[in-house]
Amino acid sequence: MKYLNIFAFIIMSLTLWACDGRLLDDDERGEGVTERLTSHDWRQIDDDGQPFDVIYRFSANGRGECKSTVTDDKGTQSEHTRRFDWNFTTPNRAVIFMYDGYSREYWLIDKLTDSSLEVTAGYNDPVIYPDQYNSKLRFKAVTD
Repeated sequence: MKYLNIFAFIIMSLTLWACDGRLLDDDERGEGVTERLTSHDWRQIDDDGQPFDVIYRFSANGRGECKSTVTDDKGTQSEHTRRFDWNFTTPNRAVIFMYDGYSREYWLIDKLTDSSLEVTAGYNDPVIYPDQYNSKLRFKAVTD
């Protein structure tokens, strides 16, 4: 009975994973995702479309960086850069894994076009842990 439950769990997981149609318009195998993701820097925006001072850059070589500008109480601005390695965890390139040597983060791509990126971010793989705490992030391509 134990093996039957394990087998059923594996089959159900594979079925749900294979049926995940959340990724992009005409990209059943995720082709073009890397090109769209790496062709722009991505500025984080809030729900009203207003930009944050947070910009992500993904390079095709699997390296990336996040630059943020922080203003302290005295009005002094300082820029912080966090570098990370990144890769896709699924064959259809629906999940981005980022690791900076200290922490890891997973982004499930909800939408990716040439001008916008929307993800569900969490600290565990959303395919394995779909009910984890997560947050929705939105980005706009930097064109200047």
